[in-house]
Amino acid sequence: MNNNDAINVSSFIRSIAKFSISSWTGFFLGIISVSITTRVFTPDIVGVINIFNSTIYIFISFAVLGMGSAFARFFYEPPLGWTSKELFTRCLFIAVVFLVFCSFLLVTDFANDFFKQVFKTNSCILRFLFFANALSMMVMTYFFSQYYRYSNDAYNFNIQQILIQFFSKIFVIIAAFIDPTIELVLAFNAIGIVLLMILYVAIHGKSLFVWKKRDWCGKDIIQVYRFAIFSWPNEIVQHFSVFILLYLITTYLGVKELGIYSSANFFVSALGVLQGGFRTYWAAFMYKYYKTEKSKITKIHSYISLGIITLMGGCIIFQHLAYLLIGEAYHGSRLFFTLVLIPPLLGLWEQTTSYGIALSKKNEQFMIINILSIVLNVFAIYVCIQKWGLLGAAMGVSFAAVVRYMLLTWRGQIYYRSIQSTFETITGLLILIVLAASNVFLYEDYILEVSVTFLFFIIIALLYRNSLREIGAMIHRREK
Repeated sequence: MNNNDAINVSSFIRSIAKFSISSWTGFFLGIISVSITTRVFTPDIVGVINIFNSTIYIFISFAVLGMGSAFARFFYEPPLGWTSKELFTRCLFIAVVFLVFCSFLLVTDFANDFFKQVFKTNSCILRFLFFANALSMMVMTYFFSQYYRYSNDAYNFNIQQILIQFFSKIFVIIAAFIDPTIELVLAFNAIGIVLLMILYVAIHGKSLFVWKKRDWCGKDIIQVYRFAIFSWPNEIVQHFSVFILLYLITTYLGVKELGIYSSANFFVSALGVLQGGFRTYWAAFMYKYYKTEKSKITKIHSYISLGIITLMGGCIIFQHLAYLLIGEAYHGSRLFFTLVLIPPLLGLWEQTTSYGIALSKKNEQFMIINILSIVLNVFAIYVCIQKWGLLGAAMGVSFAAVVRYMLLTWRGQIYYRSIQSTFETITGLLILIVLAASNVFLYEDYILEVSVTFLFFIIIALLYRNSLREIGAMIHRREK
């Protein structure tokens, strides 16, 4: 995005659409992948794959030292005299060195016991692939992807994301047809992304890596380090909250039940199609235009609120059709899949309410809220899973997500007001929660559940009538 870009509705929508191409491609690859894997793999193998990937992201979030977040925040406002490529190179170098240092943890007795308990295997090859996978994903998603994203380079961003989706899924599918065992699947899962990282560094590394001799602790770079350090726990907490859920399900219910629970993530990936482009473009938009485009930002919040509630209702209405794509052994997740949707939907919603914290560089508040959230998450999951099993796990996750959203919105609005109507937002949140809960209580009465959903659609239309009127006017203008 150039500073002289014209910001209007058409250009905004086009920008989001550009960054959504990879999400749509990933969605169709996901349909193929889930249709095959849930029919070839047993739930226990799917469960191990999910916890393996979650563990990798925990390791990455610890090793990256918050440098990915710092690079994103200071991309448009780099230290005095620095370029974005120099900042990119410095942040990536620090993260890679620390990840290599952290890799020595993989040869400890704790790692031996952990791999045996969770992945049912403890081979040296698997641990090496774990390290290589973590290094590759960190370089690709925390840095290369971030650079293309904030440079508004939709072409390279989409190509990279599509290749990540393709390499990560196609190698697992290949393993499924060769020998659907945990060892081979985990090995192929790692090999695909490692090959892609090597290819990218070889082709694009020369154009992005710029190294100049600069003071490592100069006053201009210190603010980047400070932002990174306070962002560091946030990334760990976010990924740990996912890992602890999978680990508790595995520990108290079993790997098979984890596979069934994980099948509900198919719907999360489907939502990722609709939100991926927005989230990708929105961060760069907020950091650059928060001072000059406040009226547009407040309107976008209302539009996103309306869209999120509509998405939840749509998932309820078309749930039976969607579950035809998933193997029958995984259909037990239909009882609670709407609760599993609460965290990603609120994660999208908070994009329009919590940026005041980052804009004011108060990211230590993110850290405090995320730590409180993970404590609440663990407690809620532990208590609910004992009483209600997989349904309890989904209940605990959704409850913690609602509390986190409320806290982030509260603090974010103090520093940057993006909500036009507090009543509208609170009522919308309550409707979202009731819709999610209705699927649990009306699980066996689909007709009544759909009727309730349409009733809420009417309420939503009345509540967001101004937003609907504005959207209608935009569509009318475009038709002319």
